Amino acid sequence: MQKQILQVNGKAAAIITAAFCVEQKGDSGMEDKKIAIITGASSGLGAEYARLLDKEGLAEIWLIARRKDRLETLAGTLETKCRCLPMDLTDEEALHVLDTEVAASKVTVAYLVNAAG
Repeated sequence: MQKQILQVNGKAAAIITAAFCVEQKGDSGMEDKKIAIITGASSGLGAEYARLLDKEGLAEIWLIARRKDRLETLAGTLETKCRCLPMDLTDEEALHVLDTEVAASKVTVAYLVNAAG
């Protein structure tokens, strides 16, 4: 894991480059799909991280927060393909849904930003 310090709205903020990987077994011919998952993405630091990561050449950015309308508005401003996942991560079932989504998508989580709360 690698830690980088970035300037966001004039404040130093840390972002963790995670090496979480869901490997695909067999010869499917699919390429490695690197994504970012950002919690708390509907406003504040989460939204700022989304804007910063938009320049990283990722396959997708997964935006997570409770407010679907704000996630969709943010996604509309980014060049990277986004997946909006409106959910409340204080709900344990939501965590299971997210885990299932990551596993089913066969992706490598290149960045994990926890900005919720």
